Amino acid sequence: MHINPRASQVIKDSESPIIEYVNQFLNSATSVKAVSEAIKRYAYPVQQVIFINNSLRPKDACSLIDSIERHMPNLLVLNLSKNDIGVVGGQYIAKSLIQMRKLQTLILSECNITDRGLIEIIIGLEELGTVENLDLSGNQLGKSAHFA
Repeated sequence: MHINPRASQVIKDSESPIIEYVNQFLNSATSVKAVSEAIKRYAYPVQQVIFINNSLRPKDACSLIDSIERHMPNLLVLNLSKNDIGVVGGQYIAKSLIQMRKLQTLILSECNITDRGLIEIIIGLEELGTVENLDLSGNQLGKSAHFA
């Protein structure tokens, strides 16, 4: 088993309100677990989480969202663009939104989210009431998504 030490090290060493983890290809459960654990230990107040193009699969996205929602209550921006989180990840995000009480921007472009995931996200956003910016471009949205 190979653990990607960079995953936890990059996040752990930074004292910034922004966690930016781009193009790191977290394509193994071990890498995702390392990042999830690093998020739990991150002591600095985080306002933005940017995880773009990391080859996240739906189950991996759920693991990261779980850590983010539980350990980053002041999050303002969440960007998971260009990850294959799909319907399952979209539904998990929708359920987790209520815990992200200060979230203002949600960017899920090119995440393979379909109408079903979008509807649940919209419902979650309505309940939350704080998100001002939503980007769902490049997803597999059909006719039923045009109401949004």
